[in-house]
Amino acid sequence: MGQEVAVTPIQLVSMVSTIANGGVYLPPHILMQQGDKTTAKLKAAAFHPQRELPDPLPAGAHRVISTMTAAEMRKMMEGVVMFGTAKGDASLNGYTSGGKTGTAQKIDVLTHHYSKTKYVASFVGIAPVNNPAISVAVIIDSPEGNHFGNVNAGPVFREVAQEVLEYLGVPHDTNLAAQSEEAKKSTLPEVNEAPPEQTGDLGALFAEVNNLPADDPLRGNGGSQQPVPSAASELNSGAEQAAVAAPPPIAAQPKPAIPAHSAEPKKETPPSFAAAVADAQQPHPAAHGIVVNAANRVGVPSFLGEPLRVAVETAGTAGLALQIVGSGIAREQVPAPGSMVPPGTEVVVRFTR
Repeated sequence: MGQEVAVTPIQLVSMVSTIANGGVYLPPHILMQQGDKTTAKLKAAAFHPQRELPDPLPAGAHRVISTMTAAEMRKMMEGVVMFGTAKGDASLNGYTSGGKTGTAQKIDVLTHHYSKTKYVASFVGIAPVNNPAISVAVIIDSPEGNHFGNVNAGPVFREVAQEVLEYLGVPHDTNLAAQSEEAKKSTLPEVNEAPPEQTGDLGALFAEVNNLPADDPLRGNGGSQQPVPSAASELNSGAEQAAVAAPPPIAAQPKPAIPAHSAEPKKETPPSFAAAVADAQQPHPAAHGIVVNAANRVGVPSFLGEPLRVAVETAGTAGLALQIVGSGIAREQVPAPGSMVPPGTEVVVRFTR
């Protein structure tokens, strides 16, 4: 069975990537890009799957097998997932996949023969089959219990490939199937088994991850459906605060009470309170409101309907961070699009499939 031939994981995934690339070998490289000229350090680069081979080909790239042979190999690899040893273990939802299982005996260092108990379980695959975007190699050293590659490495490939394809926004090439309860338990239990979160929970999570104090006006933008008081009630609140802070009158005769609907309280409204109302457009529950400088805030973009990768890049461009809930496509977000928040704020976005 060729167990004496040893290859590294990078060699294994490079071989399968050659089949995925239509028979053209591309030298593997680290996804890094040059930093600024002052530091000359490498920094992480975003991965974007390409539909075409680079032209011209990079140094070291060359054709290994013909395009027809590569296509035949991809169909064989798809048959492994559909009808062969990886049936039900490496299939994806909404994407075609293909690969090859591996179950290799390890060398026993004491006897110098193949071990009867120690194995290396592996699965290497591509997806989607007809227009591959990713290659994934999973190698598990000495699995306990069942030692076969399909039951150990196949499910790992399924979860990793499904998440990566959805994160990259790769279009589905087959129909999405409704997951059964058993499938939900076997894939992503932390997401699918959790009870559905309510909108109010997103608002509480937004306040928690951003460490917002109880009187922060941004809590009002966190998605909680609280009634917004009218301008008259805001002015009355300002008048009450002014009355509390004002010193006792010097004149002996008491000053007549001012009706709540009178225009005079507008003159006595402290400028700081009026500025806070005009800036934040939210009522201040505390006696001393927080005045936020609008010049140092950024607008929250809309992430709704976007895949995870696009949402992360959009947030980074806007100078914001994401608190991710779930996976798939963005369905809800807190704060709402257009809200003005300080740079670096973590926006909570729920993703569902």
